[in-house]
Amino acid sequence: MSINGRIGLLTNYRQSEKFMKHGAKRRGKLVTDFLKSGDAPHKYLEKVKETGKDYKGFNLIVGNVSPGDSTAMEFGYYCNQENEPFDNLKPGVHALSNRYLDYEWKKVSFGKERFQEIIKRKSSVKEKVNSLIEMLQDETKYPDDELFLGPQDDGISQSFLESFTAISVLITEHPSCGTRYVKLHNCFSESASDL
Repeated sequence: MSINGRIGLLTNYRQSEKFMKHGAKRRGKLVTDFLKSGDAPHKYLEKVKETGKDYKGFNLIVGNVSPGDSTAMEFGYYCNQENEPFDNLKPGVHALSNRYLDYEWKKVSFGKERFQEIIKRKSSVKEKVNSLIEMLQDETKYPDDELFLGPQDDGISQSFLESFTAISVLITEHPSCGTRYVKLHNCFSESASDL
């Protein structure tokens, strides 16, 4: 998130090596390029869509939040494994995983419910942020049925796939893969009231 209220969120789209584009562009620049640009979210996503197939699978949410005005928000979503970006995300709680937006994996459904419970609690911002960080560190496995698996998983080991059933993904055989999050508790003061 930038100091002027621009935000970008990126996840990889889970797929086996045989479905990945080799020699692909690096996805991390998609967020930093948006943060540095002056483009409206939908305009930026239109540009990304033009080159979307040059990357391995990803989900991207970009948006603008006007500091001090929670009604002046604009967000857009794009997945390069789907056909159309979902411009102007509707207000509400959305969950981003390694499939497309709001995909109904058990861990996604549980995470959305838990997020809403935390936000609705009568507690300080610091307590809410700490609870959200704790939620992001949850390594509980939420096994799924066949909804969790798809043809794009062909060739991925069962132990590797099982690690993806937790909110916080830790993959011991691939330490560079898994959940990454920023500890936000130092970024918020007790006087903040928007959470």
